[in-house]
Parts: sequence; structure tokens; C-alpha cells
Amino acid sequence: MCLVLASVTIAYYAQDFVGPEAFRRFMPLVEHGPAAVVGLVQLSWLPEFLDILPMYIVILALLPLLEILGRLHRHLPLIGSASLWASTHLFGLNLSGNPWTGDV
Repeated sequence: MCLVLASVTIAYYAQDFVGPEAFRRFMPLVEHGPAAVVGLVQLSWLPEFLDILPMYIVILALLPLLEILGRLHRHLPLIGSASLWASTHLFGLNLSGNPWTGDV
């Protein structure tokens, strides 16, 4: 529910910066109803301005691993982070932000 309220609030205030097209970005929430709500909960669909949430979840999930690597050797977290960053660029890994438009 909080995510829906945040989406509506962002859409309302984005009018000042983006114009009326800000509401267009949130139309899947209205058009697809239940599927969009399930997508919001699963973080498989996020309106623009909120599509950074999956990245934060991945970062938070990796923190225990980085902590363990840091206890083994102080340079291992940096090497692990650099390896993950390089692999995303080499293999084109990306999280979907909006299945209706294909945005990542």
C-alpha cells in the first residue's frame, strides 16, 4: 500500500517537472490492475522514479557476503564488487523495471 501511495504522490508532484505525461508512466497500475499490484509486490514492475529499488535489494542481499569476504582478507570485498560489476557489463545482466515497456 505504501508503494502505491508513493507512486501516486510521485506522479502528482512530477507534473511540475515532467508535465502531464508523468501520469502516463503510472497507467499500467490502472490498466492492468491486479497484475500490476502483484508486479509491485514482487518488484518486477516499478513505475519510473522507483525503479532503483531492485538494485538496493540486491546490494543489501550481498552485504553479508561482502562482510564475510572482508573478514577473510581486506581486499576481497573490492575484488568481489569489481567482479560483479564487470560481469554485468560483459554478460549484459540487468533487472527488469517494467515488463509492459521493456524498461530495465
